[in-house]
Amino acid sequence: MAARLLGFISDEWSILCDEIPWISPQSFSRFSPVPYLINFVIKFIFLVAPFNFFVILVLLVSESKKMISRRGLASVAAAYAKPNPLVEPIQQKTSRLPNGMTISSVDLQGAVSQLVFAFRSGSRYQQPDEGGVAHMLRNCIGSDSDNYLGLRLLWQTAQTGANLFSKLSKDLLCVQMSVNRTQAPIALSVLGEIVQPAIKPWDIYEVHKGLEIDLEHQTAEDITFENLHRAAFRNGSLANQLLCKSYEIGSDTNVGHKRLQSYVLSRWKSAETALIGVNIDHSLLLEYAADHRVVPDGAGHPANPSPFLGGEVRQFGPGKLAHIAIVGEGAAFKDDKAVAIQAVLAQLIGKTGQYTNYQNIAQPSIVHRTLFKAANHNPFHLSQVNISHSDIGLVGFYLVAEGEKIFPYVKAAVQGLRELAEKTVDQELIQIAKQTVALQTLSKFDSSELLALDQASQVMAKGAAQSPEEFVNIVQSVTAEDIKKAATKLCAKLALSAYGQINQTPYLDEI
Repeated sequence: MAARLLGFISDEWSILCDEIPWISPQSFSRFSPVPYLINFVIKFIFLVAPFNFFVILVLLVSESKKMISRRGLASVAAAYAKPNPLVEPIQQKTSRLPNGMTISSVDLQGAVSQLVFAFRSGSRYQQPDEGGVAHMLRNCIGSDSDNYLGLRLLWQTAQTGANLFSKLSKDLLCVQMSVNRTQAPIALSVLGEIVQPAIKPWDIYEVHKGLEIDLEHQTAEDITFENLHRAAFRNGSLANQLLCKSYEIGSDTNVGHKRLQSYVLSRWKSAETALIGVNIDHSLLLEYAADHRVVPDGAGHPANPSPFLGGEVRQFGPGKLAHIAIVGEGAAFKDDKAVAIQAVLAQLIGKTGQYTNYQNIAQPSIVHRTLFKAANHNPFHLSQVNISHSDIGLVGFYLVAEGEKIFPYVKAAVQGLRELAEKTVDQELIQIAKQTVALQTLSKFDSSELLALDQASQVMAKGAAQSPEEFVNIVQSVTAEDIKKAATKLCAKLALSAYGQINQTPYLDEI
C-alpha cells in the first residue's frame, strides 16, 4: 500500500509542478535544497494529508456508531428497568370526607376517564306516595341547574367530547360521564353542575314524553324481571317498580316538581353519595369534592327492610312465547364470600363455561341437561339469574320457550335446581364454573364504563371497592359444600314470574 502511494506521488509530482510553475524547481538555484523541501511539503499537503484525513474520518464515524449503539442499548435497558404501570398491581384508593361522602378511584392508565356520581336514591327508597319519582329524577338529568341552563351544560359536555349517562336500579341512581383523560378536570366540574338539577315545573313537562317512551319500549324480559321482584319481595321496598306507571305520568301528587324536589332533598345527601373515578388521579377527585358542595351535608333515611317471601306473579302478554323466571333467596352484595358462591352456583344453573374469542369452553349445565331430555329437541332458551342487592339477592333461572309446551320444561328445570341441592356436583364442572366466573370478573377491565358502575355499587353497599383479582381469589376458594348449601337455601322457598302465553305455565304448588 505504501509503495503504491509513493509511486502515485512520483507520477503525479511532475504534473503538479507543471500546473503550479511558481514553485517548480527551475525557479530556484540549481544547488539549493529548498525546492526539494517545498516539494515534500506540497506532496504531504495535497496528496498524503487528504488520504490520512479520509482514514481518520472513517475511524471516527465507525467509533461514533459504536458509541451511539452503546447509548441506545443503555437507554433501552434503562427504560425496561423502570417500573411499568401497566403491569404493576392496580392501585385502588377509597377515602371518606368528614361530611360522609365517599371518594373511590382506580387508575388503569387508560386514555378514557369514567366519572360517576352515585346516589342511594333508587326505587326502593320511594315511599308509598312517591311512585315513579326515581324514574322521573333519572330523566331530569341534563335539565337546568341553579347556575346554568341545561342546554349550556350539555353543550359543554359535547365540547369536551364526553358522553353522559343516567342509570337507575333498585338501589342506586348513577350519573356517569365518559371523557378523554386530558379533559377530565373540566368534565368533572360540568358533571358536578349536572347533578344539581333545579327541577322547575317546565322541566317536568318536558320529560313526560320520555317517561311514556320508556314504558312503551319495555321488553318481555324487563317485564318478567320487574314482576319477579314483586313475587319475591311482595310489599317490600325492593318490589317498588323502576318505572312510572302510566297513570302516574303528569300527576302532581306523585311525580310533580314539588314531590320531586322533596325526594331530592331527602335522598341526595353527602352520606348517601359517592364520587367514583376510573383512569383519573385520586387527588383530583378529593380536591374537587372538598372544594365544591355538590350536595347538602347529612344522611337520608335507610331503606325499609325487604325480606325474601316468595310467591308468583303471572301476566299475559302478546306472542306465542312464555317467559318464566324462577328464583330463590340469594346473597347480599355486601357479603363477598356469599356473592362468590352465588356466582359459581349461577354458572352451574345457567351455563358452565363461556364462549370466548380464543376458545370454546362452554358445556351444558346440570339444569340444561334435565331440560334437554324434557324438550325432546324442541327449541328453548335458558340463562342464569344472578342478582345481588345491598342486603339480599336472587338466584335461579330464566326460561323462554313456546307457551304451549312450557309445562314439562319448567318442571324439569326446577328438578335440576333440586339436584344441585341434593347431590354433590362433579368437581370438574365446579372448576370450569369457577374459571368462567374468574374470566368474566377480570374481563371488566376491558370496559372502564362497566368497571366504574361496579365500583360504585360496591362502595355504596359496603363502603369500599374490591379489585377483580381479590374477588377471583375468593371464587377460587369456593367448595362443593358451599355450593350445596347455597342451592339448598335457593330451593327452600321459590318465587315465580311468568309473562306472555302462560296458559300452560305450572303454578308453584305443581312443581
